[in-house]
Amino acid sequence: MRTAPPPGRIEAIQALRAIAAVLVVMVHAINVDDERTDWGRSLLGAWPPLNDFGGIGVDVFFVLSGFVMASTVASRRGLTARHFLNDRFVRVVPVYWLAGACYLFTMWLVGRPIYINEVLLGVTVLPLFDARQFELPVLLVGWSLAYEMAFYCVVAISIRLKRGSEGSLHLLLAAVLLLTSWGSISQPAHYLLAIFINPIWFEFGFGILVYMLWVRCAGRIPDRLGWIAAAVGLSGFAYALVAGVPFLSPPVYLVDGHSALPRALLWGLPAAASVLTLMWWSTRSDMAGRLNRSKAWGALLALGDASYMLYLVHMFVIIPGQVLLPTIARGVDLFLIGEVLLCCGIAILFHQMIERPMLKALRGPKIAAKPRPASVEVHA
Repeated sequence: MRTAPPPGRIEAIQALRAIAAVLVVMVHAINVDDERTDWGRSLLGAWPPLNDFGGIGVDVFFVLSGFVMASTVASRRGLTARHFLNDRFVRVVPVYWLAGACYLFTMWLVGRPIYINEVLLGVTVLPLFDARQFELPVLLVGWSLAYEMAFYCVVAISIRLKRGSEGSLHLLLAAVLLLTSWGSISQPAHYLLAIFINPIWFEFGFGILVYMLWVRCAGRIPDRLGWIAAAVGLSGFAYALVAGVPFLSPPVYLVDGHSALPRALLWGLPAAASVLTLMWWSTRSDMAGRLNRSKAWGALLALGDASYMLYLVHMFVIIPGQVLLPTIARGVDLFLIGEVLLCCGIAILFHQMIERPMLKALRGPKIAAKPRPASVEVHA
């Protein structure tokens, strides 16, 4: 592999985090409108394919996770498996526990029933208590973190076996391909095993491949390749919006084997193409200067920094609204857009006031990194 470009913030990564999180928030807001039969119908949710499309935000997150973990494995000197897992735990779990506890209190206030399995899964992240039945954690969006944490375990094993060498990255890619291939030909009934060998892991693999290509191109994607990626991404999104892929969205369909492989192909490939496209587009010489002067781009980057918080806290706004708000007969789409903007504002505020101070208090000294093309904050 060629030498990585000099360190620098890949703004496209943060922008895509923001876009992915907003897509998830939008689909959940539309779902609430669907469940309130006394509300007017949303134009955003009237077309079934658009109603489900926001779920692709999770696939974008998985691709980005593969990209950033590949960067971590390939470039951080002195990184051990223990340090890596500690960093991942500190980055992902404490704020998730805090958000889950607050969400649990919110659900109690609005009178929603709470089940012990939901609470246990919210604590363990991985299904360690009841692994033979699919359950959503009390904070519903936490289901995706089980896949992230399983992926981090494989990353840690790769670091342990090939620490300090480029072989760690190749070993990681080989492990991901092996596990996804295994999951593609078998459908284990055990939920925990189904997460570790799930075909959705192809999306992590796509992210690793995008990183390897990014390094080989020294951080400058050729125009020809950029246009090809744009065509693949737009074609995939167009198919999803016109033909519809509603069977891909519910999380349970990933676990039981019905949708993981089709989802990795129909949503994962366009998601990976979109990552490559935005990285190419945002680093072109004719665009970089314009984006640096753009307030909208700056706001998108700020939201990208708060994307994990947005992913966790938007349910605090949306679910109580489902229960407590009066009938909304007209202007439902304006209400939904306003709800999404409110979620974004709250996420940025919580990121500044809660998430960043918590991470600063919990993290130890950072491990030195050698030059790499993705010196962005590593999180899922």
